[in-house]
Amino acid sequence: MTNQVIKAWHKFSMLIAVFLLAITFSGCAQQTDEKYFPFFEDGKWGYLDNKGVRVIEPKFGGGGDFFEGRAIIVENGHGGYINGKGEIVVKTEYDGVNHFSEGLASVMLNDKWGFIDKQGKMVIPPNYAIAQKFKNGRSRTKISTSLLIKWGYIDKTGKEVIPAIYEDAADFSEGLAMVSIKGKFGYIDTNGKVVIPAIYEIGAIEKINDIPVYNTGNFQEGLAAVSLDGKFGFINTKGEIVIKPQYTYVGGFSEGLSVYGINEK
Repeated sequence: MTNQVIKAWHKFSMLIAVFLLAITFSGCAQQTDEKYFPFFEDGKWGYLDNKGVRVIEPKFGGGGDFFEGRAIIVENGHGGYINGKGEIVVKTEYDGVNHFSEGLASVMLNDKWGFIDKQGKMVIPPNYAIAQKFKNGRSRTKISTSLLIKWGYIDKTGKEVIPAIYEDAADFSEGLAMVSIKGKFGYIDTNGKVVIPAIYEIGAIEKINDIPVYNTGNFQEGLAAVSLDGKFGFINTKGEIVIKPQYTYVGGFSEGLSVYGINEK
């Protein structure tokens, strides 16, 4: 990768995801549409199909993957969106942008986040210091980046459906979200009811390039990684331990398998 590509991609990635760095939980990776793929040429971004054929010529200052038929583009330091024809459907007028999820995308104006639909209509005004993508019909939000301000959840109308009472919170996954209460972690449903008591230390911890990285403890394939007494295991959606805590680090389940590690002394 050339220095020019690295610099361009760095600037673009900072724009679309900088607010994610301010939180503890990263959430599950979102599945990208696999129709078109961004490529970089002569200082501009375009798109190829899965056979390597150019479908959108390089003409954008930044170009991200497609999610729900829309891809982020960047011009002059501002983000917008294109459709699969390369047409700009949301003008590049936002200070920050995020991928579409469940029909809405969070965008930033004047340091506040709100949500637009796929036509660019602002459906939830920019009132939030942090507003994460919708999962299971809920977005976790904060009205301030201060650690003293807690997390809550809104629905797609912008109504606060779960009060901002949590020290930390994750996206919903399989109908449940990990939340922190007095330094311990448990799970709530989409109505805010505690279904698994806050007795755990943290969600999964896995290794990326041999560096321990905290995961969200999200449910994947009916199981979530949790920690007790410094060891990691897995619980089901009823809160029952199905794999006892015994590992130094673990990852989430995918296709029936999970990575794990054990420190040998």
